[in-house]
Amino acid sequence: MKIRRRFFRWKRRLHISIGLFFALYFLLLAFTGVMINHAGDWDLGERYVSRRYLPSSYRPQDGDATRLDIVITDLHSGRLFGPHGHWIPDLVTGFWVISILTGVGMLVFRRLWLAPKLAPKETPTTAELKRAPHAENESPEVVAAELERK
Repeated sequence: MKIRRRFFRWKRRLHISIGLFFALYFLLLAFTGVMINHAGDWDLGERYVSRRYLPSSYRPQDGDATRLDIVITDLHSGRLFGPHGHWIPDLVTGFWVISILTGVGMLVFRRLWLAPKLAPKETPTTAELKRAPHAENESPEVVAAELERK
């Protein structure tokens, strides 16, 4: 039984670690999404990012700087990471789906299967034993057994 418990504990820790790692990417997507929605309000098309902050293979035709709204859109879509960068958001989304499904599965498994097995058995308290009507010659164990049957 200890091996199974260790395995479930290890699985939960792995699930949490992977979830936290991909939560950072989710924050990046959320932040860039808000910036894309408000690009006109914040004049992002008139601001530029220096070439030294960008990968060398990213939009070489732009010269020494690239417009900030283009960089944010490409960061959001994954195109900033090269010709195969569009797979990064897809891959992260796949991990999110797996993480959500396994998280719900672990929750349901824990609530429906483990909880009844791990719940402590109810035993009569000392006060219940003292209040219970019993004959003078009956032991507390007999009284406790009778209370459990009721």
